[in-house]
Amino acid sequence: MQGDKPVFTIGKKSVEVPATLEKGDKKFLVTTYTALDSKIKQIELGGTTDRIIFATESAASSGTK
Repeated sequence: MQGDKPVFTIGKKSVEVPATLEKGDKKFLVTTYTALDSKIKQIELGGTTDRIIFATESAASSGTK
C-alpha cells in the first residue's frame, strides 16, 4: 500500500487502484479474495488482520469511498 492505494506490479509495469485498508477482529489464516463479476472486491491478507477493500467504480470516479 502506498497511502490509500495498493500498488500491483508485474515486471516493470505498476498499477495503483483506490482502496481502503481495514483491520479485522482476528488474524486471517490464509490470503483470500472476494470477487464479483470478475472484479476483485476485497483481499484478506493471511497472517495479518489486514483487509484491503477496493472502491467501487462509482465511488472511485466521484472521489469518495
